[in-house]
This record gives sequence, C-alpha cells and structure tokens, in this order.
Amino acid sequence: LDGRLATLSRHHFVSGQGAIVCEFPENPRFRTEYPQYASRNPWFLSSEEFTPGRVMTGDELLSNKDLVKTDFYRGLLKPHGLLHCLSGVAVRRGELVYYVSVLRGPDEAAYGEREKADLKAVLAHLSLALENRWRLRQSGDLIKVMMGVVDRHPHLSLLVDGNGRIVHCNRSALALS
Repeated sequence: LDGRLATLSRHHFVSGQGAIVCEFPENPRFRTEYPQYASRNPWFLSSEEFTPGRVMTGDELLSNKDLVKTDFYRGLLKPHGLLHCLSGVAVRRGELVYYVSVLRGPDEAAYGEREKADLKAVLAHLSLALENRWRLRQSGDLIKVMMGVVDRHPHLSLLVDGNGRIVHCNRSALALS
C-alpha cells in the first residue's frame, strides 16, 4: 500500500484510550507517543463508522484541511511526517476496535479506491488471525486454571499417554514419589 508507516492498533471509544499493537517499519517513538494522543484522534469522532471489514480514508472521516488544525496532527502526525491515512477495521468487540492504518506523508498522494480494495482483501485474513490468537490464548488460560486445580487437589493424580508414560502429575503425586 506504499505507506511510510503501517500499524495494527486498538482504540476504545468510551475511554478514548488507544495503543499500537505493532507497526512497520518499527517506530518506537511513534508507538510510545500514540497513546498520549489517542483520545484526541479526530478520525474517531464517530464510532458508528468503525464496523468490521470497513475500509476508509482519513479524508472520508475528516478533511485534511480540518485535520491539520488539530493537536493530534500537530503533536503526533506532523513531527513524524505523516498526513494521509488509509484505515480498515479488523475486529470490533463492543466499544473496542482493532484496526489497521497505513499512513503517508503530505508530499505523497492521498489513498484511492485501488488501495482501499487492496486493504479490504487483507482485512478478512487479519480478522481471522486475531480471532484465532484470542481463542488460543483463552484455551491456554483455561488449561492453566485447570492444571492449577489438578495440582492443588489433595488426591494423587497422574496423566499418562497411550504408552503409560507420565505426562503430568500433581503435587500430591510428586510428594508421594
């Protein structure tokens, strides 16, 4: 999409808090500064625009003429040489949205329909990857809780594989051995 900076970020509409999950190329200064300006991001004036799979340009949300008057632009975008934005919503969970932004400088062309179509094609894959990651994390958390219960159970518990090798044993079993 030929941007200077691409980010995967999250934004909470009620609290105004936001953070960058990852960026390319890596820009630690931008990542650190972004949360300070997240609540003043004028592209988030209306949460209704941010539905899963939706792709939009910054101009569609707020004209560049109005954007350059904001603290968000003067304090964050301008020092990093950024102006034009292409954004796509990967996932929305209530008031929390995960989105991709690709940013260009003021001396570069604004984003058009071709770039919007290209980002839209990627969003479905990104959405699936995020959902899978969250499901795996939930499964891992559930496994930790269950193993904690088994470990604290006062009766001896052994988990063995099909060949009778011990895969896991709880504290009672360890104490007995």
